[in-house]
Amino acid sequence: MNPSDRFLELAVRLGGISPGALQHFFYLHNPLDLQNATLNVIELLMIMSAALGFAHSLNIFRRSGDSSYLGVWLAAALYCIVMEVPIYFFPSALGIHDGAVIFIHNEFTAGAFYGRMPLYILALYPAVLYPAYVLVRQRGLFDGRWGVIRGAVCVGVVHHCFYEVFDQLGPQLKWWLWDYQLPGIGNITLASVPLFSLVNFSLVDPIAFALLAHALVGRRRTHVLGHSVLVGLLTPALGAALSVNLVAARLFGPHPMLVAGLGWTMLIVAVLFALNAFWRIRSRPLPVDSGFAATYLPLFASVYLVTLTTLWAVSLPEYFGAAGGVTARGTPIGSLPYALACTVACAWLVSPYLTERLNRVRAEIR
Repeated sequence: MNPSDRFLELAVRLGGISPGALQHFFYLHNPLDLQNATLNVIELLMIMSAALGFAHSLNIFRRSGDSSYLGVWLAAALYCIVMEVPIYFFPSALGIHDGAVIFIHNEFTAGAFYGRMPLYILALYPAVLYPAYVLVRQRGLFDGRWGVIRGAVCVGVVHHCFYEVFDQLGPQLKWWLWDYQLPGIGNITLASVPLFSLVNFSLVDPIAFALLAHALVGRRRTHVLGHSVLVGLLTPALGAALSVNLVAARLFGPHPMLVAGLGWTMLIVAVLFALNAFWRIRSRPLPVDSGFAATYLPLFASVYLVTLTTLWAVSLPEYFGAAGGVTARGTPIGSLPYALACTVACAWLVSPYLTERLNRVRAEIR
């Protein structure tokens, strides 16, 4: 499918995108010839994290016959395709005129959809949304009265924390480029990140995903694939219905103050709600697991946070040298304080698992 003029304009600005990738459904690129080395690091991190999640879901299925984790992982992968493809090719379905571009990805080692979706983006939600769901479910936040709603909101907030460490850094390192001239993208942002991404992509849609996953994906093998497909297909629709800020924009017009106010209110309320939920269970013992089931969450979180913290660290000289929110290379910078706050939140959320793992290692040594 031929890219629009606006896409080509942004591709030139981003750099690194070859014409050949835009002419073929699949593309492969020499990993030693990417625009910068951070592209290799982030795609390896996301693909490896997705593979860890798949191994975890398969491990539980083989040990106990519980197929729900496997179903959630599959649903997360499908949801990514269902959500992103309309953004690339059918923006009118989202109320945006044809030819408009919300964002473009740089060219990585492998990708599909005529250069629009790198392989690591397909791995993104199994890499980050799946462990958020696992953490909340294992802490028992889906249990009890109103547990489905409580658990879903907590999944959204946990995902938001992990995702924003990555989301605030990507534009500076040319992993992708937002079209800041598009109404609703460039006029409502936190540093380089549109509120649309900050609230809807990283919070509301994961809440919708968790609601559907918990309701539809059962522990038995029967219909697990079909139910996973349903979750992936229905999540964007439910996410749109839950996005109060976007609903208000459709009803009353794209008033920046209204949309921003509603978006920030949704985020703050969700964070406070989840903080209260996690604080209440801070002393609750972790589930008794062994082997990879016990290792998965602390392993994922450690590798993920250490890798992204390192990428942030090597980017700091350019970050602090930026003028007007733009680096010397012309790339927009994200919010370091927000990314740091999310990193601290992630570390706090997984600290019980890390502590438990260290205690087990010490006990084995003794």
